[in-house]
Amino acid sequence: MLETLRILVAAFCVAAAATGLGRALWRWQPPSWPIAFTSGVAALSAVFFGMLAAGAYRPAAIGAVILIAIAVGFWKSPPPEWTSPPWWAIVIGIFFSTFYLVHALAPEIQPDGAGYHLGIPSQWLAHGGFTRRIGFFELLPLGVETLFGAAMALGGPSAAKLTHLTFLAFSAALILQIAARLRIGASAAWAAVLLFALAPVTAISSTSAYTDTAMVCAQLALLALLLEWKDRPSVMFALHAGAIAGLCYAIKISGALTVLAALSLIVWRRRAAHAGAFAASASLVAAPWMVRAWWLTANPLAPFGNAWFDNDAFSAASEKALVAYLRSYGISSWTEIPHQLLVSGEMLQGLLGPVFVLAPVALCALRGQAGRWLLSAAAVAAAPWTLNLGTRFLMPALPFVALALASVLPVRSLPPLLAVHAVLALPTVMDQYAGVHAWRLHGLPWRAACRAEAEDVYLRRTYLEYNVARMVARHVRPGEELLDLFGVPQLYSKVPAYGPLPTVDFDQMAGALASASMPWPETLAEARFEGGGDFHRSVKVRFRAASKAEAAVVEMKLERQGQELAPPGYWFLRASPMPQDVALAVDGNKSTRWRSHRPRRAGDFLEFQFDRPVPFDTLTLVLPYMDVRDPGADVYGLTMDRKWRRLRPLGRFTPLPVRAFRTEACEFLRRKGVRWIVVPASASGHGPVGRSLRTYPNAWGVEEVDQFQGVFLFRLR
Repeated sequence: MLETLRILVAAFCVAAAATGLGRALWRWQPPSWPIAFTSGVAALSAVFFGMLAAGAYRPAAIGAVILIAIAVGFWKSPPPEWTSPPWWAIVIGIFFSTFYLVHALAPEIQPDGAGYHLGIPSQWLAHGGFTRRIGFFELLPLGVETLFGAAMALGGPSAAKLTHLTFLAFSAALILQIAARLRIGASAAWAAVLLFALAPVTAISSTSAYTDTAMVCAQLALLALLLEWKDRPSVMFALHAGAIAGLCYAIKISGALTVLAALSLIVWRRRAAHAGAFAASASLVAAPWMVRAWWLTANPLAPFGNAWFDNDAFSAASEKALVAYLRSYGISSWTEIPHQLLVSGEMLQGLLGPVFVLAPVALCALRGQAGRWLLSAAAVAAAPWTLNLGTRFLMPALPFVALALASVLPVRSLPPLLAVHAVLALPTVMDQYAGVHAWRLHGLPWRAACRAEAEDVYLRRTYLEYNVARMVARHVRPGEELLDLFGVPQLYSKVPAYGPLPTVDFDQMAGALASASMPWPETLAEARFEGGGDFHRSVKVRFRAASKAEAAVVEMKLERQGQELAPPGYWFLRASPMPQDVALAVDGNKSTRWRSHRPRRAGDFLEFQFDRPVPFDTLTLVLPYMDVRDPGADVYGLTMDRKWRRLRPLGRFTPLPVRAFRTEACEFLRRKGVRWIVVPASASGHGPVGRSLRTYPNAWGVEEVDQFQGVFLFRLR
């Protein structure tokens, strides 16, 4: 029980610090306590960012900041306003509040929560600040995670989960505030609160260390503040609205749309000074995350936006493939989406609940000004869902739709509607209609919440990935690099890893392993070109015609008098597309290659510039075996008089002996500093790599160290 009390106190202190700091920034006169809280979250996140950048993100310093924020905010503190709920809202609210609290107090078992939402803050706490690791999740804006780290420093991971649940409570208060401002009745307002809060996807996201409910709270607070600003325009309101909009970006990159929409509204109202204040305040909260991403990768939008900002850390091709998947989740027809959103929840990672089949009725609210405000906000909040069809990406729009819907339904229909919604939200009832693998809450882990069941015992029993993480932690020492082809929760392994989402390094290593593990190794071939012994400043490989196959160059080497020339001291490498991979074509390793990652186009090229002129007799290209008559590529040399000369082909396209380059693939990983691989041996995903590593460990040069239920840990010899 003492551990549970420590968790509760830690989460309360973080919420109180945010509220206190927000009240102080409002000069102790905020429009409401929920708005003060959200303003304080934006400010506290910016303070913690500064501490992370300065290497001062340690428990003692975090505790001092929290105590100061509480002290400055509550030295004069009127009681918060309270709207008495109807009896049916009290009954439903008490039951589900207890249910959610138990789940929030239990140890984290949700993949993203135990993966990066808490795994990265745990690394911050271990190092006292940001690390220089460049990974997909590390480069995302992590504004709310700075608060999660603070909660973890005081009360452990469950305190961070409870901090996220706090955002649900303030979101409920903001729905009531918006309803009052728009003159929507109290019964409809409370119905909207419960429609949103009882949605199964809201339940599981809010009780986990995710950030979706934090985004909901920020967007609700922004609308509430803009409604206040509309009636009482002031620079103070614009400043705080900007900070909250900046917080939306600091929570998720998709929050940039919210910033632009709110700024457009202020500009449309012809308030230039207010627009300037809004933009400055938003930049103060959001820009540090963009500056950090730019500093590390030369891309302020990393890990996205790679088609606009070339960089060596992330590729536009991998981003395009990831976004294409997120826009479909493997669903073949749009007609399947309503069923997945409302009832099944298996393919879109969560469900809203069957009662939201009534959501189109909310369009009737467009007849009134209140409905137009709500549905316009819903449209802005729902826009990012078109890029990621996951159900939780609809959560920011859900309160606005719920309030618009409740405002047009007959008041007498609300209690029975909410009763049905509540019954359908019970885990035992969802078992009867939701998909078996739908992302939702299960059971009531009260013994784990009270720590009557040991945390380790609970996690080993309920969370397979925890067992894999502990396996990794037993063998991989701090500082050793791990290639993660499974998805190990970093919170429990304490080992940062390459993967499982794409970076250039991860893609290259995973690609080398996948190519070398194919059951039927690919046939490669050599194409030789005459250099004439002349000095050249540069050579270029250019593909002359389009093809449905992708362009690829496995290896390029130069020879003089029958001897292979060592690579020049410095290469200046260019390629279009995929400049990040061009070095793989000159690394002397046939398990790696430059690839276009799309069908070949006429004009695709690689160029190798030398730091000094190089004489060579022959240039050899190793290419995928496509056509014995023509490799499909021309080779040019830049002569000393700076003219490009086409090199004459020597002989035919010659096939090479067929073999799997397993040893070479592991050698490539060693060059990257990787010493460990964790991988499943399943039939899909990276499973074929795991099966090949198990079957041919000597050919790969690896040793199987440990395994848990089909997930294996290998050490490179």
